[in-house]
Amino acid sequence: MGNSEKNAEIKSLQSQINPHFLYNTLGIIDSISSLHGDDRVSLISRSLAKMFRYNISGNDVSKLDAEFQQIRLYLSIQKIRFDSRLDYTIYLEPGLEQVPIPKLLFQPLVENSVNHGISHSIDGGIVRIEAISLSQDELQVKIWNNGLVIDEERQQWLRALLQLEDAPAGLEHQQASIGLHNVQSRIRMLYGSECGITFSSDEQYGTTFSITIKTYLPDQEA
Repeated sequence: MGNSEKNAEIKSLQSQINPHFLYNTLGIIDSISSLHGDDRVSLISRSLAKMFRYNISGNDVSKLDAEFQQIRLYLSIQKIRFDSRLDYTIYLEPGLEQVPIPKLLFQPLVENSVNHGISHSIDGGIVRIEAISLSQDELQVKIWNNGLVIDEERQQWLRALLQLEDAPAGLEHQQASIGLHNVQSRIRMLYGSECGITFSSDEQYGTTFSITIKTYLPDQEA
């Protein structure tokens, strides 16, 4: 596959990122503004505006600290939605701030943690995102939550899905699964098959998605 074809496919995968967060957020704004006249409306609006500006500005490559700021804005909005049922922490290892990263690479996995781990749990829970270096050339982003775990049958299906080069027919009806497969596809096309997603999920340790990528974009190193 040539560079132009690869770039076109990556752009196609990017365009499939779940748009439901936008509609859910607009619904939150509408509900709050109808019932209350408080600062949450302006906070959500400002955060959403910053997210939109980031998404449409510049090219498709950003820096890891800017990408983490997008995740922080997303979680701040969801914190208003879930209130005491959601807490979150974000850690970016010093020295990784300027690592080049494709825009919105991790966003679908963070959304899945909230929409499936936290929202389906009666007690809610915590979402933790951290980026740590593995070596001079590799880093890992971990997205953890202690909400509802993934059952064993679903885990087996997801592991098989992550090994597939092409998404199976009918997957477009499963937003969480297609988001996961799209991230895996983007990582493999950008960084090679040695990088990608792994995960674990159990009652004792919660659910962790680990994304291994390089500290540089291979095409930019050529």
